[in-house]
Amino acid sequence: MKIAVLMDGFPGPTETFILHHIVGLLEAGHEVVIFARRPRGVPQAHPDVDRHQLMPMVRYLPNQELGVRQWLEVPGTLARARAQTGRARCLAPWRYGPGVARLRALHGLATVARESFDLIHCHYASIGWAFLPYRDIFGVPFVTSFHGDHYGSFGRNGRWLLRRLFEQGDAFVANSDFTRGELVHLGCPPEKIRKIPAIADERGAVFRVHEPGRGPAQILTVARLHESKGVQVALRAVRALRDRGTVVHYHVAGEGPYRGPLETLVGALGIQDQVFLHGWVPQDLAYQRYAKADLFVLPSVGSPNGANEAQGLVIQEAQLHGVPVVVSELGGTPESAEWGRSGRLFRRGDHNALAGTIEQALADPAGTRVMAERALAYVREKYVKPVVIRQIVGLYQDLLAGR
Repeated sequence: MKIAVLMDGFPGPTETFILHHIVGLLEAGHEVVIFARRPRGVPQAHPDVDRHQLMPMVRYLPNQELGVRQWLEVPGTLARARAQTGRARCLAPWRYGPGVARLRALHGLATVARESFDLIHCHYASIGWAFLPYRDIFGVPFVTSFHGDHYGSFGRNGRWLLRRLFEQGDAFVANSDFTRGELVHLGCPPEKIRKIPAIADERGAVFRVHEPGRGPAQILTVARLHESKGVQVALRAVRALRDRGTVVHYHVAGEGPYRGPLETLVGALGIQDQVFLHGWVPQDLAYQRYAKADLFVLPSVGSPNGANEAQGLVIQEAQLHGVPVVVSELGGTPESAEWGRSGRLFRRGDHNALAGTIEQALADPAGTRVMAERALAYVREKYVKPVVIRQIVGLYQDLLAGR
């Protein structure tokens, strides 16, 4: 099969789950063409971009930024696409919903029409929402994957905004039962939803037994620095542990808009000697962080719009390295392990509960080691590339057989 993957910016340092999807399809013997917006600035590309020579597969779409310029360039785009069948569909919100008013489908039409493909797979609701006319224009199955808390970005109007996408899209990929439930709540027909998790990449992961040494325990979080990720809760837990006589070192790998407030909080709590904000790190260095960690913490608290963590792919990455996990009870994260058997939960937003759970994990190295071993088996059963790609390809085959 030849799959058209529609996404936002490419390449980029984050969203490795999309990259794993693309690489997995290539390794399974399929072709891929990538349609994306040019990245802002100089991208810090994942090593797989060069390793698998992905750039020749990329077709950049023009005029993807929302603004006055998009509207001013409509006449020119229409003129250039005058011979292209379907351009009128890209200006039909009454048929395809308000997403077409973003004009991304119209401006990208001539570029996409130069390629042939068997199926379109959109990553994120906003992409499927904006490019829905392509389903009819190119006459191929149209799949949309929902990731993270993106389903919540449409807010209280999501049911109305996504109605046409849910009506006309052929399939919707939910990365957890939690996400499936959110999609049903938004009005997506349950029979169109296929639960397929994001891929946890085993390559480079080395499972080892993590046993705290004589020095401070090394605790790790890998996350974008956004308030919803709850790093502020973990910082307060570090201070609470210190007050109880337990000194830990807390490492945070990730970058984002909330870095400033976190740095301020570190100073206010007086834990500058215990906290290390490493910024964005490439996957190979992130894997080195996993190898050095005694415990992994994902303290997500959710977003103000009510959207929550949907899968928490970093949980599986930690488990592949044998790092015991402590995660807030939120959204789809409890599905990422057999909780109580291969991981520990704490009440979200409660730094004292987190501190107590960390103490419990560190005080029971034998039990924690057993949990880590169970977690590795669980991840290999459900989340590694061969398992997930087999499900994705099965979905594609079902859709193509049904047309």
